[in-house]
Amino acid sequence: MMKNLIKIICFSFLPLCSVAQNVLPETFLITTDTVAEFKVERKFWRVWDDSLGTTDFKIVSNPAFANRFRQFDTTKQSDFTVKTFWYHVRIKNTLNKTVEMGIPAEAMETDIYFADSTLQWQHLKTGWSYHKSKRDGYKMLFIATLTLQPFQEITIYTRLHNTLRGLIPNKLTFNVMPAYLQKSRDIKNKLTYTSDFDNIVNAILIGIIILAFFINITFYRATKEKEYLYFSLFLISFGLNSFFQYSDLLFGYSFTITLLIVNYLTLICWFFSLMLFVRYFFRTQIYLPKWDKFLKFYNYFIVLVWIVLAWITFIPIKQFLYDRIGDSVIVFVYLFLDFLFLTIFLVLLNKKVKINNRLLATVPFFFYFGPVLSVQFYYGMLDKYYKVKQPSFIQWINNWSSLITLLMLLWLILFFSWLLFKRYQSIQEKLTEEIIDKERMEKEKEAEKILLISQQNERLEKEVAERTRELQNSLDSLKAAQAQLIQSEKMASLGELTAGIAHEIQNPLNFVNNFSEVNTELIDELQQELKTGNTEEAIAISNEIKENEQKINHHGKRAGDIVRGMLQHSRSSSGQKEPTDINALADEYLRLAYHGLRAKDKSFNAKMKTDFDESIGKVNIISQDIGRVIL
Repeated sequence: MMKNLIKIICFSFLPLCSVAQNVLPETFLITTDTVAEFKVERKFWRVWDDSLGTTDFKIVSNPAFANRFRQFDTTKQSDFTVKTFWYHVRIKNTLNKTVEMGIPAEAMETDIYFADSTLQWQHLKTGWSYHKSKRDGYKMLFIATLTLQPFQEITIYTRLHNTLRGLIPNKLTFNVMPAYLQKSRDIKNKLTYTSDFDNIVNAILIGIIILAFFINITFYRATKEKEYLYFSLFLISFGLNSFFQYSDLLFGYSFTITLLIVNYLTLICWFFSLMLFVRYFFRTQIYLPKWDKFLKFYNYFIVLVWIVLAWITFIPIKQFLYDRIGDSVIVFVYLFLDFLFLTIFLVLLNKKVKINNRLLATVPFFFYFGPVLSVQFYYGMLDKYYKVKQPSFIQWINNWSSLITLLMLLWLILFFSWLLFKRYQSIQEKLTEEIIDKERMEKEKEAEKILLISQQNERLEKEVAERTRELQNSLDSLKAAQAQLIQSEKMASLGELTAGIAHEIQNPLNFVNNFSEVNTELIDELQQELKTGNTEEAIAISNEIKENEQKINHHGKRAGDIVRGMLQHSRSSSGQKEPTDINALADEYLRLAYHGLRAKDKSFNAKMKTDFDESIGKVNIISQDIGRVIL
């Protein structure tokens, strides 16, 4: 601040101590209004390097400062580190009519100062760095305009300032606007950008791009096919790039370094994603494997190319070197587009590829953005460096490039998105058919499974029935064997008890035999007494015979009980319970056991002591089973 104040004070005193010098440039005369552009010779203008870039117009316009301006000399060019310059020129309208003169922006910030008819200094602005609302004249052509009255002469100071890199103002041009605006259709097209209609058209284009992005990203989420993802990335990056390019048209944004960086990033993204989309869409990995490897390499190479182009934009290098490097780098960009078209051409020539509408739909877009724009660019380079005249068809493309580009983009976005949608439908139909087939197969498998289970159940039921029958037969056999075994055991035990039983039954038989013999003798005596008539003795003998018969009967029943018990033991148990004198049963089987042992071992002897409860009465039991237990 203090440095600028000192400069102002010093420049204020210069007129007092300076010798008047004629350092003003010659006056440039406008002699016609039919020429679109005047290229002002160097003798008519002066230039001053503002190395600080902060010098105020009041200082520059001071008459004492005029000697600092110099005529442009190609041998004393700047080192491209200075970003701010001032022009000084005088212009006179020699015509007897008003002339509208245009001053084009030669830098990002172009400030024009001139004195009007009232000798008041006017300030006009134009250039990319100024917001649209702050630009004067033709805002979208970056041309500030001023009106020269008949025979009027004015002095113009022009401040040129670049934000990014240094510049050298090696030329000065003016436009005569009526003739300039009618010079080419391209300029007319640029003018139409100022209309609301074209702003709406560009906004619709960006809107279509964004809509197509969301549609294709939805397709990707549904199908998981990468070509939808890459096409979506191409659309969104291209849409963002278009948005920032048309942002000035749509919203009047001013140029900023951030905007330039974002522009390069979106360019890198849409070039990179477009190559990925082409590789996956045309299946170059399958049909053109070697070419696919080259495309993969070139895709990373083009990213490096854009980085180099962005880098040289920010560094201070000489203009001719900047132009050469920039043009060389752009060659690789157009080769990139040519390779994309060549990929389609190679795929269409491949016999393994079935040509369909999806492939043919891409031809117009890639043909225009490949060979057509490449030829246009190469002719532009020839015209720039070798002054080669462009053919009429190239001029026609230049004039209609904006419209053709718009149509090609709409073609790619709308028709190609429609083709992708049709493919998505076919994929969905295929998936639906697969789901239906899968469900049908699952139902068939389920029916087969149910049938198999039913058959297995039926077979198992038969096997279970057969096994049940077998087990029942086995069980019956086991029961029969068990009964037979039990019976055998009974017979075996009965055999062991035979001697005991025989000994046991011998006692009652002895009594029966003895008493029978006694009765026989008594009967003989009874007959003799009856013959002798001794009735009293006969009666006494008969009573004794009766008592003996009772004893014979008792011991006979006793022998019968033993035999019956033996028979019951030998027979199978009936399983029927019946009232039984358990005391007598126990006594009988104990004696049978004792005599059985005595029969096998004569030396065995034992004394049995029993303590029966006489009041117990009869018990409801299976006598054979209890007898076996006692034995």
